[in-house]
Amino acid sequence: MIFYLLGPSHIGKTTLGLFASKRIKNCEFFDLDKLVAQRNNIKHISDLPKKIGWDGFWRECKAVLEELDERYKNDDKILCLVAIGAGALVSKEGQNYFKNCRNTITIYGFIKEAYIRNRLKTKRSYEEFKNSEYFKERMDVYKSSKFKFDISGLNK
Repeated sequence: MIFYLLGPSHIGKTTLGLFASKRIKNCEFFDLDKLVAQRNNIKHISDLPKKIGWDGFWRECKAVLEELDERYKNDDKILCLVAIGAGALVSKEGQNYFKNCRNTITIYGFIKEAYIRNRLKTKRSYEEFKNSEYFKERMDVYKSSKFKFDISGLNK
């Protein structure tokens, strides 16, 4: 079974996925951005939308998700967690895909904590971060998740 970990950048999707995969028997973790970067032979995932646009970026994400689905769809003995980078939710297609997906877990917490962990904080002000990570369409996807996990106040 596959569960998709959703949430704003630097909220803790990867941290939670790695933690779970080390402590839960038969649990595997994947980071969608890393898989898409490997598939496209690029070092930084942020370079891909510049080359192929956001719709192209979503097509690459969807191709990787379909590969994972094919691998795990009939295996009820493995729990597969996939961290979904915020870029997968830029296009309407990506937003709709996850709004209609039953196996999503949204991780949320204090915006300030995510901003502090944000490695791009020198390039974006707090307001820019908040407006880019918490825009309405993305928040609608997060709210549609069947499962929600509040990490407010939990720091490493």
